[in-house]
Amino acid sequence: MAALLRACLVSSLIAGMVVLGACTKSSKANGPSPAAAIQPPVPDASPGPGTVVVVFTARLTSLGSAVDGRCFSPSLAVTRPGVWRCMVGNQIHDPCFEDSAPGEVACVADPRQPDKAAFIRFGESLQQVTPFPAAPVPHVWAMETAEGVLCTFLQGATGAVNGERLNYGCADKSSLIGDPRQGPVWTASRVVLTGGLPLLGTPVAVTEVRLAKVWQ
Repeated sequence: MAALLRACLVSSLIAGMVVLGACTKSSKANGPSPAAAIQPPVPDASPGPGTVVVVFTARLTSLGSAVDGRCFSPSLAVTRPGVWRCMVGNQIHDPCFEDSAPGEVACVADPRQPDKAAFIRFGESLQQVTPFPAAPVPHVWAMETAEGVLCTFLQGATGAVNGERLNYGCADKSSLIGDPRQGPVWTASRVVLTGGLPLLGTPVAVTEVRLAKVWQ
């Protein structure tokens, strides 16, 4: 009788251990592990807004406002085919885009305001113009800084600052030297000159500016 009682107790104990083990396994399978529960959130690695690069076109209509002039050279500001340096009287317009009506160019001073273009009827003048060799890299005509300041290419002779050409004049009276540096966000070197160009070899403080938009 005693032996039968001990056998029953052992069987009950083994059955209880089996049930406990099954419950523990089920809990591990269905619930999160302690390590997963304390994992830190993944940081947002998405980059900020990059620089917008625009190949400018001026598909505009003069609506009869075009005036007679002549185009005498490829553009110095925009180095690609179909963009010219033109004149009306003694006034030079550059860049002037051949994206307008046949026989006319649209000359734009501010790429943000194409509606203020000046239209020129160039007549036979373009037949005498020899195009420049194609530029290996499109030239930047204008840039808008992250602060909203417009800077445009300085045509003709300018000067040098810190060994680099004074390339762009800005609406806030500052200047950009050299060429902009490309990347997801373009940057440029900004200088503020007072009293004209510095003497050769005189260092000038430079700040880096981020560019929101560039036009070619």
